Amino acid sequence: MGTRKITYHIFKFYEHQDIAYENFDFDSFVEFINNLDDEDKKYNINTAKFCSIEFISQLEQKDCNGRLKCFFGCIKSAPFGVNKPLLDYSNNTERDNPKNLTEGEKEQNYFILAFNNNSEFEIIFQKSGLGISINQFKNYIDELMTKYLSSINLQKEFRTEMGDIIIENLNEIIDRIDRIVECKLYIDKQVLGSDFLGLSNRTLSVKKELTISAKAEYNQSIVQFLRDILQNITHNNTISRVWVRGKDNNNNEAKFFIEKIMKGNTISVDINPTTGAVVRESIKQAMINLI
Repeated sequence: MGTRKITYHIFKFYEHQDIAYENFDFDSFVEFINNLDDEDKKYNINTAKFCSIEFISQLEQKDCNGRLKCFFGCIKSAPFGVNKPLLDYSNNTERDNPKNLTEGEKEQNYFILAFNNNSEFEIIFQKSGLGISINQFKNYIDELMTKYLSSINLQKEFRTEMGDIIIENLNEIIDRIDRIVECKLYIDKQVLGSDFLGLSNRTLSVKKELTISAKAEYNQSIVQFLRDILQNITHNNTISRVWVRGKDNNNNEAKFFIEKIMKGNTISVDINPTTGAVVRESIKQAMINLI
């Protein structure tokens, strides 16, 4: 038995500005991926490391915890171009490494994609220091989407964006950002029927969430506004999550989502005693439990 770190992210499709794009056929996209040959699945991260989808398959609806649909998959990766001698822990002796320069030790990142609707999904991602990062995961998925659209002669009519669901101490994260420049509040549409607007009979055709966007004046920060929101988010059932965009003094951006419920960041999994790799069925069930 061992433990593995899990991170949480939200992947969104946008038509333009903040308009959700709901027309991407993800089921067909997954079928396209599974039909690619090994060479076409390969994605070069850099000149000395590559990755490839090992598998991706749809979960049974009973395992989706009320989500629209969910997929379980794995991306394998390996560094290559190095053939250093092997050093044995048991006796501190060396021997030549038998692998070719084009080969590397296989790493795996397991993941679950849990769809809230057709325009977004949450990612439960197994973090591996020697595997790929979540940003490399996004770049790879974007690359595969471009290949898929080209194969069916369609132009890309959307952009994608990914943010993190925070599981660390929120105040520490906020303190590391020099300026908070934008916040988006995702609010249940029932607020339209409250005393504030009194539109209870007009909400049937409105999507389940409303978005309120607050932006800072040029070169200013709305960090105190954000802190006020966070103090109230756990007591206000109408706010489902908050999206934050911040900048440091070098103008580098940080984007993340804050959820009401903070999820744990480690799971217990079975380890294959021969290879040291995670047992697939064990991590699958552990990740399903997090949906």
